[in-house]
Amino acid sequence: MKHKIDSEFIRKWSPCYDPLEHDESEYKSIVETTRSQLNADRQISQELFVRMVRWKSARLLGRGHIEKVLSTEGYGWYDGAIKRALCAKEDEKICCLIMKGKGIRTAVASTILHFMYPDSFPIMDFRTVEVLLGLGCINSKSKEPENYPKFAAVLRSIAEKTHHSLRDVDRALFAYHKVCISHSKPRHAFGGNCDCEGISMEREIGARKHIG
Repeated sequence: MKHKIDSEFIRKWSPCYDPLEHDESEYKSIVETTRSQLNADRQISQELFVRMVRWKSARLLGRGHIEKVLSTEGYGWYDGAIKRALCAKEDEKICCLIMKGKGIRTAVASTILHFMYPDSFPIMDFRTVEVLLGLGCINSKSKEPENYPKFAAVLRSIAEKTHHSLRDVDRALFAYHKVCISHSKPRHAFGGNCDCEGISMEREIGARKHIG
């Protein structure tokens, strides 16, 4: 293993997120709007819920499952789940938001939870999962809700030890995966700032890809 997730890793890779995704301003706006709404009346509006889902996965809207539920059954299912999550114990909140039949699986549920509690609950994305799996920090690539507590604990530990926010850690892991593992963008697109030379995880990822 040639690398570990330390402060240097976060400082190097977190800025690489922006040229890849271009969604940080919307992320910050959703965080602030969520804080405002929860402080005002402990609710999240349908409009804000749609923004959260669109930020995470636009395919779930338009002709997606969540949009169909909203148009045929209304916002009640999602509103109720969010209210239950607000009242639940910390280790039960993620399960309150899971509604597979209504289009909410762990990735989206953790995104909603993160916007509600940005300093406590990380987003469970397949990219961050694969990086952590490759480093041996977790032992399963499954994003089922029963694996979320371990995933969240690891991200919180990294944030605490590196003195970075959960968002900074998430941005760094996401960008590293996209550039060095999935090769979504040519490295020269970053002007040399995000070169992953000397950081090798592909073998570890490959060796562990069948775990879990």
